Amino acid sequence: MHLRAGQSALDFSLTDVAGNVHTLHDYRGTHLLFMLYRSPDCALCSLRLYQMGVIYPRLQALGLAMLAVFEADPATSRRFRW
Repeated sequence: MHLRAGQSALDFSLTDVAGNVHTLHDYRGTHLLFMLYRSPDCALCSLRLYQMGVIYPRLQALGLAMLAVFEADPATSRRFRW
């Protein structure tokens, strides 16, 4: 799905490695940085996520929320839980 500036995304739900469900609606009214990664065992993906974690406190202070999603099975994701 491609979105244009100002266009709303459809709601969806995702379950994290701890079993918590997150929906896009949970972030309504928030500026959200939504990042998609291939796998937590991808070195470049892990590096990028680490870098985002370093600067996230500054982004959060500006009102930005961050949601990172890995395209990986739950067992693999749990091995790399941050």
